[in-house]
This record gives sequence, C-alpha cells and structure tokens, in this order.
Amino acid sequence: MDLATFLNSYFTLALITKLIERHKPVRSIVFDLVFGVRTNTPSSRVRLDDVLKRTGNLPVVARGAMALAVGGQSGTRTEIEPMPIRLSQFITGADLNDFRSLYGTGDDRGQALVMTKLDNMVLDLMRSTEMTRNALCAQAITGKIDYMMQNEGGFERYQVLYGDGTPIAFAPEVKWNDDACTLPMIINDLSEMDDALMAEGATGEVKFMIGKKAFAAISNKIASMTNDNRIDAKAEKGVISLGGYEIVKNSITYKDRDAAGAEVTKYEVDPEKIVAFVTDIPELTYCAVDDVDGNLEAVPFFSKTIKIEDPSGYKVISESKPMPLVSAKGFCWATVYDADIVNATAYTINADSASMETDLVTLDASLVEHVEKVYTETSLTALTKAKIFEIATDRGYEMTTTDADLKADIIVEFLALQTAAQA
Repeated sequence: MDLATFLNSYFTLALITKLIERHKPVRSIVFDLVFGVRTNTPSSRVRLDDVLKRTGNLPVVARGAMALAVGGQSGTRTEIEPMPIRLSQFITGADLNDFRSLYGTGDDRGQALVMTKLDNMVLDLMRSTEMTRNALCAQAITGKIDYMMQNEGGFERYQVLYGDGTPIAFAPEVKWNDDACTLPMIINDLSEMDDALMAEGATGEVKFMIGKKAFAAISNKIASMTNDNRIDAKAEKGVISLGGYEIVKNSITYKDRDAAGAEVTKYEVDPEKIVAFVTDIPELTYCAVDDVDGNLEAVPFFSKTIKIEDPSGYKVISESKPMPLVSAKGFCWATVYDADIVNATAYTINADSASMETDLVTLDASLVEHVEKVYTETSLTALTKAKIFEIATDRGYEMTTTDADLKADIIVEFLALQTAAQA
C-alpha cells in the first residue's frame, strides 16, 4: 500500500471511535455537570416539537442555522439545523515528504509512525472542537448563545435564543461577602432559588454552580465559625455542602471574540455569580454530519482527508454538529458578590488547601492603610493562642495573660484592649 492510499484509507469512523476513547476530554464543569444527558439525532436537523417536549420552550436561531417547515396542514413540523463546527489542518507537500520518509516501505513500523503523526493532528482538531462545544454549552445556560464563529469571509455571530432568552433572576437582600450576611441567610437564598425553579414547573434535583469570588465568600464564613457553632457546612476540593445543597465552584474559562473580532476570555460562571439548575433536563444532542464519507451519521466528531492540487497536499477536515437543548427558565442566576463592599474583617485562606478550597479574599491594599481590622470573638476563636499574642504585640497591647491561660480568657483580654484602643 503506497502512502497516498494509506492516507485516504486511514480516516474512518472506527479510527475516530478509537481516538475518542483514548482522548482526554477538555475540562468543562458546565458540560460535565449540566449536560449529563447526551444523545445523537440521526438527521441533520432537530425537530422543535421534540425540543418542546423536553425543555418546555423552543430555541430560535438568529443566524448560522436554518428553520424549516416541513409537511402539510396536519403534519407540519418545524426543524432547525445547528451550525456545524468544521475545522481543518493542511498537510503540505513538505509534510508529505517527511511522512514518506517515515512510511518507508509501508511495513507495520512505517505505518505506525505515520499513524502517530496523523493521530496527533486529529486529536488537535478534536480538542478545538470540544472547546467550541463547551463554549456553546456555557452560553446556552444563560438563555442564549451569542458566539463568534469563523466563516470563509471572516467572522460572524452564531446566535440562538431559548424561549425569550431570559433565565430566572434572583437578587439576595444582602450580598454574601458582606459581614452582615450569615450562613443561614445564604441557605435561605439557596432555598429561594430552588423554589423559583419549581415555580416555573421544573422538577428534579437542584444543583448549583458558583463563581470563584462568591465561592470564597461562603468558604470564609465557614472557616470563621467554631466547631461548636458550625451548622451543616463544609467546603473542600471546590465543593461546598451547605444546608443540604451542593455548590460546585466553576472558574473555567473559554475564548470568544468581541464585535471587532478581538479575542476575549469569558468565564463559564462569572466570579460574582451563582446559578441553580435542575439536573437531567438540559440535553446536548449531536446531529448527523453532512458528509458522505462519514455515512451521514450522528457522531460527536468526524474527520477525513481530501487531496488538494494547489497548493499540493492533503487537507484534514473535521466536523461536529452539537446542539445544546435547554429551557431558559430551567436556570436561576443571582449576583451574590459585591466588589465594592469593604468589611471590617478579612480572611486569608489557601485556595488549594486540602481541608478548605477557596480564593484569597483581602481588603484592597489602599483601604488597609486606613482601616485596622476589628477582631470579633468568633474570628479570634479560629486563631491559635500564639497568633493572638502576635497580633497583640504588633498593636502594642500589653497582655497580662500568658500561653498557660485558657484561650477564652486571652480573647476576653484582647477584646478589652482592642475596645480601649478604638476609644
């Protein structure tokens, strides 16, 4: 078998299946946690009546896809065709000469060397496809997709509106990074978001994803509580368990482009926000690829090669047609962190600690110069005796208690000296 024949025969559905099994998926908490239901649609389009049965509302594609009415008066159905993710890499004539050198006589070793090169090309395309799919999923949970995709003439926006495009909005009375906000108040807010989803007719288990700043706000409150006073609350390895709810930290980012075409970075969940959703309702379906060589099958990913005459070489082409199916009212969003809030207390916690994963939360450096931290009994209880004495020495407090005394007595004296210093 010569090299050209080998290249043409190499890209098969069996190969793609093998690479998908071997490939380490691009990490996306939205894709993994929200879109657990994944299906294949054997046609190139999605029937809107099928979408309605599952999500309760219909997507409206503004650009990049087609809406098609099919049938007569009694059997009319409407379908949409999602925009394909179609990518390519070019194997130049110079690359082919390198391949020919590796291929040699076409024995098993030569084929294996060329296969490794080709596998890496396909895996690169697969990774880029997954990153685009994950970005579409992250935008879908906001009620609409508005993503910049490339066409032959440059870039255009791929826009999909789910229902009215407006998810449920919730506003807490007190932002969660405010000292006035307590853990019971946060639990009540979570319950209110849960109820808001149920009021829209959603049924099932409710889960939460939270941005990194909001995650830190809750984690700091949990860390500042004593074991005696702590409620059902735990934060570790990026997950908070609070009042029976599971809150997953999501600081994953993806790339998009602005109106001018410049690349921008966006979060799957904004750092200041939290989103509640009902599991097992959102769905990601893959429509059939528009390629005869791919047997017009519905697969998450397909790739093939075509020979190019000018410039001479081969083009490796990939295609995938993912379509997130969601209900805009199946998600409840809230902004729970306010960067303008300056608290009297500030905690510093190692974000990668095995016992507590959170982000660094400190006062703005320019404000620290004017605001001296005011310690409470709760915050002092979380410190060691040695640390309390260290703070007292830094502030010039003349402590009469010693390390041999009870921590409670040391705290009482510290608070008394702090009050006197403030006066």
